[in-house]
Amino acid sequence: MNIFIRLRLFLRYYLKEYHKINQVSVVPINQVNNLMKNQNISLAINIHSFSEMTIDFVKFWIDKINKMKIQYLFIVPNSGEEYKGDLISFDKIDFKPLIESYGYNLIVKRDKYLNPHIQKYGLNPTMYYLFNKPNFIKG
Repeated sequence: MNIFIRLRLFLRYYLKEYHKINQVSVVPINQVNNLMKNQNISLAINIHSFSEMTIDFVKFWIDKINKMKIQYLFIVPNSGEEYKGDLISFDKIDFKPLIESYGYNLIVKRDKYLNPHIQKYGLNPTMYYLFNKPNFIKG
């Protein structure tokens, strides 16, 4: 079974069952321009991949998200051995200022684990970031 089909099925089940969200899409990169036609996307999620990209690719995606007028951006960076809670690209550049340069504001930054001992010693103790761009509110 194709990885995108498996991911799509998992996300649909998880979001519908636990978050009462009925529609989700996972789109391969070669079909990303098809997303540009959709004006109903309110949340973009990036889990670990911005940390594995150079700043140029991060900029590519933030630019796409901005052009699509997506109000919320949720990011979970890789933690790694030297992780200090920052948004760092593969080429070691902090990309939080890049996101903010597009008008997105950080509204939530919190530990993955709420218990400080688990956050320190648990599996992949990263941070959760939620940004929003208020002037993209859809009516």
